[in-house]
Amino acid sequence: MDRSEGDVHPLGNPHYWLDPRNGLVIARHIANRLKQLDPQNAEQYEKNYQQFETKLKEKMAAWQKQLAPLRGKKIIAYHKSLPYFADWSGIVIAGFVEPKPGIPPNPGHLLSLIDKIKSEKIPLIVSENFYDPKPSEQLAEKTGAKFIVISTSVNGDPSVKTYEDLFEVMIQKLLGAQ
Repeated sequence: MDRSEGDVHPLGNPHYWLDPRNGLVIARHIANRLKQLDPQNAEQYEKNYQQFETKLKEKMAAWQKQLAPLRGKKIIAYHKSLPYFADWSGIVIAGFVEPKPGIPPNPGHLLSLIDKIKSEKIPLIVSENFYDPKPSEQLAEKTGAKFIVISTSVNGDPSVKTYEDLFEVMIQKLLGAQ
């Protein structure tokens, strides 16, 4: 394996935090480890986790209701960072701007995406805010699909200050692009 194959992740897609159910798993592991490292404050770590879990589960229920109109809708994503989010939200990723993760699109790949977007009437192209927007903008221009830019990490955008904000902002942008 080498860079010509793109961002090869032999242990799987590393963008697991983009499913809020996994956020609970991550937070549980962090709380457990902190309790091991700092047993005198274990009760506070557990209390903080329980508060986070309650709040996130409430938010997840609300988000699921908001996402109802997007379930089953196809999108084109720039990079393979959204499969976990898609699994949780019900959005269908019909293709990727990158032919392989980390490999910029070539003209032939973009032409095949144009055909796919037109033939399948895919209404939306989504890219993370750190990728070159030009290929996605070109696809949108040539197909009439909308193009939005999202953040996939806390502090990746000025409006994303917390883990909950990450989903709030992403969901609102997706809904606003309908």
